[in-house]
Amino acid sequence: MTTKISGDTGIEFPDATQQITRGVPNDAPLVRVYSNTPQAYTASVIRKVQFENIDFDLGSGWSVENSRYNPSVAGWYSVIAAVRFDGSSGNNSIVRLYKNGTPITHGTQLNETNLVESLVHDLVFLDGDQDYLEVWAAITVTKTITGDRAGTFLAAHLVRAL
Repeated sequence: MTTKISGDTGIEFPDATQQITRGVPNDAPLVRVYSNTPQAYTASVIRKVQFENIDFDLGSGWSVENSRYNPSVAGWYSVIAAVRFDGSSGNNSIVRLYKNGTPITHGTQLNETNLVESLVHDLVFLDGDQDYLEVWAAITVTKTITGDRAGTFLAAHLVRAL
């Protein structure tokens, strides 16, 4: 007798009469957006990052016009965002998650040759109605966000519904 544990179906027992499904339904909100358009940033001025491209948006919570995520299911969301600036690694940058217009999490900086990238990750509660998320960024010198799918993005998914 074999019990199977699957990330897709949950736990399946040998007699097929019992099954424990995962805590998150297959149609849970899930989003990944990115920017491929360069965005100029003035030194030390924090401003909202614009994400104009959608890889996927299950649940239709992304607004391209407002560059914000407002899912329709209440719960805890795993959120990750990155912003990549052109320029040398000696410059300092920051990326922040904003909830309802207020900063809630500050990211870390990763230095690469000729690039400065900041990354932020957090678990955030969203009420499924009014709550929304945005990404804001700043850098210590005047630089441009590179506009690249792998370096400037936001991804979020529901990890526990209420």
